[in-house]
Amino acid sequence: MPRALKITSLTLIMPKINRSKLLGFPNSHAILVGIDEYPHINGHLKSAVNDATRLAELLKKEQDFSSVELLTNPTKAELLALFSQLTNEAKDPVIKPEDALLFYYAGHGKAGVFNEGPAGYFLPSDTKPEAANLQNNSLVPMEMLFDTLKQLNCQHTLLILDCCFAGKFRHIGSKRRDALQTHFLPLYEERFERYRSNKAWQVLVSAGPTETAADWMGDRNALEKHSPFAEALFKALEGRAEIKPPGKNLGDGVITAQELYLYLWNEVEQRSRTNTQFDTQHPDIYPMADHEGGQFMFLDPKHALNFAERKERNPYPGLRAYRKDEADLFFGRKKQVQEVLNKLEKTHVLIVSAPSGFGKTSFIQAGVFPKLKEALDAELLVFRPGPKPASEWTALNFKVDLDRQQVVLIDQLEELYTACESAEQQEQFEDALVDLLETLVHHPKMHQQKLKVIFTIRSDFEWQFKASKIAEVFWENETHKVFYRLPPMILSELKEAIVQPAFVEAYDFESETLIDHLLEEASYAPGALPLLSFGMNAWITHTNKQERLLRSNFYFDKLGGISGALSKCADEIYHSLSFGEHDAMQRILLRMVDLKDGAYIRRRVPVRTSAHPLHLHELDYPKDFEDLSINKVLGRLVEAGLVVRGIDAFGQPYVEPVHDALINFWPRCLKWIQDFGEDRLILQRQLWTAVKAYLQDKENAFYWEQDPRLEVIEALLRKRKWEAGWFNQAEIDFIQISQEKQQHLNQDLAKENKKLTIKDQLGF
Repeated sequence: MPRALKITSLTLIMPKINRSKLLGFPNSHAILVGIDEYPHINGHLKSAVNDATRLAELLKKEQDFSSVELLTNPTKAELLALFSQLTNEAKDPVIKPEDALLFYYAGHGKAGVFNEGPAGYFLPSDTKPEAANLQNNSLVPMEMLFDTLKQLNCQHTLLILDCCFAGKFRHIGSKRRDALQTHFLPLYEERFERYRSNKAWQVLVSAGPTETAADWMGDRNALEKHSPFAEALFKALEGRAEIKPPGKNLGDGVITAQELYLYLWNEVEQRSRTNTQFDTQHPDIYPMADHEGGQFMFLDPKHALNFAERKERNPYPGLRAYRKDEADLFFGRKKQVQEVLNKLEKTHVLIVSAPSGFGKTSFIQAGVFPKLKEALDAELLVFRPGPKPASEWTALNFKVDLDRQQVVLIDQLEELYTACESAEQQEQFEDALVDLLETLVHHPKMHQQKLKVIFTIRSDFEWQFKASKIAEVFWENETHKVFYRLPPMILSELKEAIVQPAFVEAYDFESETLIDHLLEEASYAPGALPLLSFGMNAWITHTNKQERLLRSNFYFDKLGGISGALSKCADEIYHSLSFGEHDAMQRILLRMVDLKDGAYIRRRVPVRTSAHPLHLHELDYPKDFEDLSINKVLGRLVEAGLVVRGIDAFGQPYVEPVHDALINFWPRCLKWIQDFGEDRLILQRQLWTAVKAYLQDKENAFYWEQDPRLEVIEALLRKRKWEAGWFNQAEIDFIQISQEKQQHLNQDLAKENKKLTIKDQLGF
């Protein structure tokens, strides 16, 4: 090989490690090219050969590569000869497909014209000028290197380019999903095995496709100069790139190409940005064609292999929202999170609006708040209005402190208009919020105070909010007019939200085609993120925990697609029940529906437990076997994650759907609502409101003896059993008392009429 130095004997500082054996490769090869000398174009460099030489030493003595070959200042003919000899089976050593290969280039680079010719060029030492440009026929197209690597077809291939316009190589291979994974993932044993066994074809570049790369930074008189990218690369391979989670501060002993990228980006971007003599560089990593989710890996010379401990968890929350401690599973909203953080730097009050199913609660709890916690050590206080917002606000006794770093989240503010049981409660809660906001806005040290108040609201209830007392304060001062509308996810963001949580927990997808199916399905339902999360949750639940591979046959045959998983799950529960339990399931779901402004929304249903025998119980029916059926069905719904149990601020237990999606996207439930009728649904809510007042104060209760709605209910009672069966025990008691009072009233009225008739007959 022309002017090639094969490094075979070096003094080892660290105990020798067998990289290839540990990672499962027969051999690990490195080919390094450094070019400083450009006599024909007067473009000599200072660091390229030094960089390649130093890297060769590191790979041999710190990483124990099987073979390391260094080529310095090659001409075009010598560079092409190198490409040719790499695929020569007569050459020693022979690079085989089952091996690992690292190819490094440091020198000049030139951008090409994408789609009209080579995407970019390497400049060999004998590059020649042509007028004010370069002779393209004296350059080496990047495609030639790619074709060589393609022919070698190594199981693990990493290409490192430190040259101007290195990012142009992106246009040579196809861009795949691995480009999304630009964050730290714990190295579980399963993930290590996947990284090792799956094909890894990755490119690590020192600069973007339109950026120049600095030859050196620092002391002009230094004897040994390195480029800023190379200096960071050497430190990374010495162990600094390994991310050590908090706690024991122990790494896993492996430096992945992804960790290299994260370290290099931070080091090079910061150093080049703060040095005014050079343009800012942005290192990047992306996959080449044939990449299959593996990772090119180096060993940390200072730490033994040490896999992260994994606690099994489902990375998708189903219908519930992501919590604040699940920030590592929340993806797809990076841009929007930053936009909200920017707004919160200028204001203390923010309202986030979006349609149902856009993930507003998850966005604040797992997206925005963790960043505030990290930056400000903030405390999160969460409040949902519910049926009695004023009473619950008082009972919870929120310790709001203007001088403490707090974030008060008033979540799902639309419940003030959908779930609130009385105008009095609504008015009192609005007054409480007005007091809080006025204190906040008019505080003498407004810009020094630390409290942040964030509202979330469904966009179709914005008009009611804007007409409220709260909004008057909210918009009183232009400085505090902050209203953020959460946009729908674009395709790349949706891909992150669907795919990345699985990667975090070491799950993988059977194929890229399967991911494309998920995206296609999700793109048709941009407002149905809870459905997608529920489907993915079910998929993970039924996936082999050792294999950790999401397969297409389950997706199509068992799951019915991620958007169909909720219906399939609810239908499976329904079909597993007896006929009487079918009625119980129907009663439960109808009780959990409310109709507001033409839309179906979930509703809390109070229940009694053995620990709370004196509380309200809306699901208490006349016969014991009906109660047994109700309890069984409720248990199944809770176990499946469709319904959640809770206790309000007064200790009243309740059940409610985890999300409105159960009501609005399960065809059987929609059919029940349709058959039941919206008029009856409204009547049921009105009856229960009257019954609650009766149960809480029987002596002063208002009965329906003179209410025309009693006649409607009596007509229902005369109809078929299933139509009348939606009355619970307390409602039946209330109806019977109302009927008795109506009979007494009618009897008294009849007596009075009879007296009047007799008087008329007698002429009095």
